[in-house]
Amino acid sequence: MDRPSLRRLFSACDVNKSGRIEYEDFTVVCRELGVPDTQVQTLFEKFGAFEDGYIDYRGFSSRFQEVSETLNLASFGAGSTQTPWEEFVDRIDEEFLLSER
Repeated sequence: MDRPSLRRLFSACDVNKSGRIEYEDFTVVCRELGVPDTQVQTLFEKFGAFEDGYIDYRGFSSRFQEVSETLNLASFGAGSTQTPWEEFVDRIDEEFLLSER
């Protein structure tokens, strides 16, 4: 994923727009993506959040590829027309395009 796309994804996950992703933000996004509740805390920690209690952009960008491969985000909702991950990314792209206008 290129850096601008990663930055947009981080911003979309920063639900309360604090400049970092707190556990509450992360939980909202994970539920939207269909991540099982039992995996949310572990996934949050994989981004390095256990150190500070939140995910900053540096931790997010440096660990995103590894975490997404481990979790296999693209597989959530497999079998439907569009997976929750694809819908989420499409929504982020649409919001970005609207904000550019």
